[in-house]
Amino acid sequence: MTEPTTPNSPHIIRVGQVYEPCQPTFVVDGMETYTWIRVLSKPIGTPGLYGFGKVQVATITPEGREVRPRRLAVSELHASGTTKHGERRRTGYRLISDPLEGEGR
Repeated sequence: MTEPTTPNSPHIIRVGQVYEPCQPTFVVDGMETYTWIRVLSKPIGTPGLYGFGKVQVATITPEGREVRPRRLAVSELHASGTTKHGERRRTGYRLISDPLEGEGR
């Protein structure tokens, strides 16, 4: 069985994947700081259902706790931090860790 994907998100989204924003969350003393999010559920791929095209995620604290659970559009989750034209992404989240495939890109 294949897992749901969208044209804006050609990679497979799995439970346990970790993403970071394509832009820094904030800057402290000149250093870029990123927050991570973890995928908590499979994407909802059935039209008409509440949350269609979304996935449940949570922010990961430095201690590894999951806080601030929420739904996020699957189109915001990308396999890499670059576009198909090789430019750096300005929005969304890039994959940094996939438990089934080792580290992300």
